Order: sequence, then structure tokens, then C-alpha cells
Amino acid sequence: MLFSKELLKGVWKEMRSTPQHAKGVWSGAKTIRPDVKYFYGQHKSQYLCYFKPKKIDPKKPVLMFFHGGCWMVGVPEMFTTRARIFVEEGYPVFMPTHRKIPYYGYSDIKEDLILMFQKLPELLAVHNLQNRPILIGGMSSGGNLAALISYDEEILASANFSAAQIIGSLYCAAPLNLEGMPDSIVLRGFAGKKSFNVFRLASPINHLKPGHNKPALIVHGEEDGLVAYASIVAFKNKMASITNSPIRFVTIPNGSHISAVKWVGPDAQVRQLILEWATTLV
Repeated sequence: MLFSKELLKGVWKEMRSTPQHAKGVWSGAKTIRPDVKYFYGQHKSQYLCYFKPKKIDPKKPVLMFFHGGCWMVGVPEMFTTRARIFVEEGYPVFMPTHRKIPYYGYSDIKEDLILMFQKLPELLAVHNLQNRPILIGGMSSGGNLAALISYDEEILASANFSAAQIIGSLYCAAPLNLEGMPDSIVLRGFAGKKSFNVFRLASPINHLKPGHNKPALIVHGEEDGLVAYASIVAFKNKMASITNSPIRFVTIPNGSHISAVKWVGPDAQVRQLILEWATTLV
């Protein structure tokens, strides 16, 4: 069923919470312009935006942050408020985008991840960042992609990119366990039916291995109507049981999907928590 009762209840929950959270998402969230846009493929959506701080902090890693949008909509230029938070702290920031569903699915987007990491060493060298560690992060569907990069070892191996350069990962309202999500046109557009092998591969929880030892910060709303909180708890528990990764799991009490990504606005508590955690990585 493409619009399950569970999904519709979740959407309604988010709709009811949006009015009270909307101001917190956007109020005071000044946008910035990317310094330059680099293409890593021929498609119009195969590019990365680079945001350069006025003064790069030598102690800060490069941040590679993936925007949300249900794998279907959005571009980095719509989410520059997230880049601004880090740029003001001295982080060099790359924000990539990718080909979108329904015309392209998981296999195509995985190919995009490989292509962008094949291109990344060249871009790092242009900005004299080639030896700097990298923090991977993402919000909503972008968090799913960040997790695939972190845990699907085939992606970086295919790109011939050293996994050692990545020092941690940040997930905000991210679908890390697709099996725990309600059936929908969007989910099928990305990963197909739950019975398909491609669906298993598109779910980061299935790539967790004992050898993974990079720190991770997971921020999730307790009442998320789009990515069930229980599915993320299951991811965290599996991660804790089979990997060596230091995990910081932050629950936003009574928080919605939007709650976990509204740290660009006046809600400084989650923003400060994220920034403080990031400073512990290097």
C-alpha cells in the first residue's frame, strides 16, 4: 500500500507540529551564497557547492553536508543556513546534491556518491585542504546518504578515496533504518519494495560492521512523523552492539521531524550541542 495508515498518521502529525516549529526553523536563519559550484558529472544535479570561511580555523575539519528533501527535491542553495552555522565557526563546507527520484533511484544516487568522492580530492587540493580530515553529515534524506558513505565501504573503495580521512558523522532526522519506515511512493521511488535486495542495500543499518569505529552524533525527535523514532533507536542499538563507534544519541523530547533540523534558528541548544560535539573530533 503506497499510502499506508501509518504514513498518513505521520504526515498529519508533522503538519500539526509545523506551525509551532516553522518560526523556529527559519527565524533568524540568514542565508549565504556559495563561493563556487563544481560539477562532478554531466547531469544538472551532479554538483557540489563550496562555502569558504573568511578565516579557516586550522583545527576544524572540512564539513561535507547533505541536504534533505526525500531524495526528490532540494538543492544546496536552499539550505545554505546550515552551511552558514559552520562557516562562521571556521569550517570549510561542501554541500553536494544528486540526481533525484522518481527518474533516478538508489543505484543512480549511489553512483553519484562515488563520482563526487572521485572528484573531491581535486577540489580539496584547489583550496589547499587535501590533508584536512572530513566530517560527513546530513539532514533527513541527506542523512541517509551520509550514513551510506560512512558504512557502505563499497562507495569509498569504488571512488578510491581513503576512508581514514573521514573522522565522524552527523545525522539529523535521518532515515538510517529504512525497514522501520512506513511504505510510500517516495520510499519505493528511492529503494523499491521492501522485499527487494536493493532496498536492503539502501538502508544504512544493513552496512554496520564490527570494524566501524568513527564517532557519530544522532539527533532525532521523539515524535518524528516521517522517520519513526523506534527505527532510529534500533539503528543505535545495533550500532552499539556490533561496532566500536562512540555514539552520541540525542533525543528531542516530543520533537517532530522538523525539530531535529531547526537548529539554524533561535533554538540554540541543539546547535550548540552539535558544534561542541564537532570540536571533539580533532
